[in-house]
Amino acid sequence: MTYVPTPSVFDKVARKLRRFQNVRRLNFDIETPIISITFDDFPKSAVDIGAREMNARGLRGTFYTCAGLAGQTNHHGRLFDPEDLPRLEAAGHEIAGHTFDHMDCLTLSDAALERELSKNSATLKQMGVKQSVDNFAFPFGQNSAALKARLGAEFKSLRGITDGVHAGNADLNELKSCGFYSGTAGRVIKRIENLKARPAWITIFTHDIQDSPTQWGCTEVEFISLLDAAELSGARIMTIRDALKTLEADHD
Repeated sequence: MTYVPTPSVFDKVARKLRRFQNVRRLNFDIETPIISITFDDFPKSAVDIGAREMNARGLRGTFYTCAGLAGQTNHHGRLFDPEDLPRLEAAGHEIAGHTFDHMDCLTLSDAALERELSKNSATLKQMGVKQSVDNFAFPFGQNSAALKARLGAEFKSLRGITDGVHAGNADLNELKSCGFYSGTAGRVIKRIENLKARPAWITIFTHDIQDSPTQWGCTEVEFISLLDAAELSGARIMTIRDALKTLEADHD
């Protein structure tokens, strides 16, 4: 059974308040928009289709990786294999953190969370990842003000799933991101097209890419349309790591 966090009134209020709590703000002033395309968990199709299509265009993405999911199969289909990681890295993609077992961080004690993070980092190295794991995405988007502070001290950025773009500033402890799914593809592409009028940094995430995707994935045709729109926008298409380097250099 697929785990899905149960929303409550308390959760909704906490989510609204969190945007003002434990903020690690990065201010920037850019004339050319930036787009970061990311994959969560991640399914084998994100490699076989997502990375393949990006590589063909000379583009690079960020893969938020749970080492404990390697070789497994779930509702997204077959997940990545350990040997995919050094190949992605060699092609210039970023390997980022997402806990070891894709755990809801709100359910973990401090000690359990530390074990998840340490085990993920160590296992990724054992699988051949040479780069440091500098950026993190909250599984299920589940976080809190306390987690923002705790993990913000360990990672250069923390990515959530709150929809939106970064115009002039970003909270590095909870980056906004647009879910690119079959049900949202048109809206996200429209947002990319609007970047021409108002340059900003937009991060985009998806999961599986297949003919009959889950509600958290998209088809190959839709993913190609995303890449087409990103290139037509004139934006710089960068990993999270490279986008941060650029924005930090341009910060206001």
